Amino acid sequence: MSEEALRPRLPLLPKNESFLLDISIMEERDEWFYNALEESLEEAGRDLTQEEINELAEDTAEELSEDLKENILDLNEELEQHKSEMADFRDQLKDHWGTPLDLLQNFILCSRDIGNGINMDNRLEAAEEQDYKFEALVQIHARGVQVASEILALLEAGYADGSMARWRTLHELSCNANVIADNGQNTAQRYLEQSIILDFYLAEKYREYQDELDFEPIDSETWQDLKEQKEMISDKFEDIDGYRGTEWAKNALEEGHVSIKNLEESAGLEMYEPFRKLGNHTVHADSRGTMNKLGMINLPDAPERPSILAGPSNGGLDRPGQLTAIALQQINLALVESFPTATDSITLRAMDLIVDDICEEFSSKAEKLAEKERESLEEWSNMDIAEIAEEYVGLEEILTDEFFQELTAWQGRTDFLESMPEHEKIETIELDNSSNLDTQIASESEFKSLYDLVDRAFEKWAKESLEDMK
Repeated sequence: MSEEALRPRLPLLPKNESFLLDISIMEERDEWFYNALEESLEEAGRDLTQEEINELAEDTAEELSEDLKENILDLNEELEQHKSEMADFRDQLKDHWGTPLDLLQNFILCSRDIGNGINMDNRLEAAEEQDYKFEALVQIHARGVQVASEILALLEAGYADGSMARWRTLHELSCNANVIADNGQNTAQRYLEQSIILDFYLAEKYREYQDELDFEPIDSETWQDLKEQKEMISDKFEDIDGYRGTEWAKNALEEGHVSIKNLEESAGLEMYEPFRKLGNHTVHADSRGTMNKLGMINLPDAPERPSILAGPSNGGLDRPGQLTAIALQQINLALVESFPTATDSITLRAMDLIVDDICEEFSSKAEKLAEKERESLEEWSNMDIAEIAEEYVGLEEILTDEFFQELTAWQGRTDFLESMPEHEKIETIELDNSSNLDTQIASESEFKSLYDLVDRAFEKWAKESLEDMK
């Protein structure tokens, strides 16, 4: 692995959220543990073997775990602060992405109305005629609207990668809808009834581990019903007997083996394969999805801010937003063209125009965000280390009383502030006040300026923080 890949990275948290997580509870945990361990060693009254010390440490940890649990659950103030910070973040996200997100919401609602109308108008006749195609397309359309709504919720919360993962499902629904629309009743029936076979295999795997998991077991009567239903469907469709969810489409495709790629090609949607594969990485736990996130705004022509994304971000919402509108419209088309009405056909034309607007608005907002990020990165890359300490950590965090006592003549931060000449008195230490403090600092310490002092304090803080993590 290259040195570049191993360089330090900082947690990237939403704007307005503190750079440092509140770690006081973890510091208390360590203090409790070592104090309890020390007391136990003193009570023993003799030197212990390493094996005895390990056993004692394990017993001590078990005794303290319940207390630690209660303290973690009692972080009400921290929880409220987090909720407030996340609300501010979502407000900022809405300010920037509000127009395309609202357009997408309206589009989803209109799609839902189309599906509801077709279902209400055709349900009785479809039931009488055993219209499998109607049932399959209506069910797929309803699920498509639901998944699109899930994607919108993730986008509004700032989770681009999660949105992309859910879009992959929406894309597969679009492929299924178009293949069924093109191939009729038998293919639709196979799609619907394969769910019975999938239920059987899912139950079979559950039964294999239900005792180990200590979950409620599947009773013998239910299991027997599943087996009989599965055998009935397997007898009816002899080529559907596996756990692969695409076997229903074997009769519609020339290939004996059916994959999502085959379905894409049959539906005329193979051009979305690169995005499906991108969605695969966000679904699965491979290194590509771990190291390369849509929520990170990476600009090739700007300095990179080394960071790790461990929460929401306002970056990367454009692609999943655009693809969601496109895929849902493809499902709309499959349903309406199979059960056409004059009004729905007109509505679909209008919705095509809305899809164009959604794509354009997402692109426009992404470009503006990239420009803001470029300016921010350039400003960040030009920051002095002391300015980074003030901006991302906070001077109160690093300019501790211990630091002043160890490396200066002052007894702490308060002593430092009170020692300033009367006409230069300040209440807090800020880099903006450096011109007023530099002379005093240089005369009573080894540091030449406030920037120099903060630089050294940040270095000390960073080393101690790393030691605490070991």
